[in-house]
Amino acid sequence: MKLDNETNDMLTNLSLRGMKDNLNKVINLAEKKNLSYLNFLNQLLKSEIDDRILFLLQMNHLEIGLKCWEILS
Repeated sequence: MKLDNETNDMLTNLSLRGMKDNLNKVINLAEKKNLSYLNFLNQLLKSEIDDRILFLLQMNHLEIGLKCWEILS
């Protein structure tokens, strides 16, 4: 899945350094694991995701970050 312009703009405005590059990977991984990537994106854009999970995702530890998010949500 490719990011739509609105989501891309929101991420740019949030200045999530390193996150934007990884987000397509996160979405693809979430789809493979049958997780709700829309719920994930919504929480991310509202900054409701734990900082430790964001750090894991920014550092490209995508599977670990998604697993943590899945457990906590």
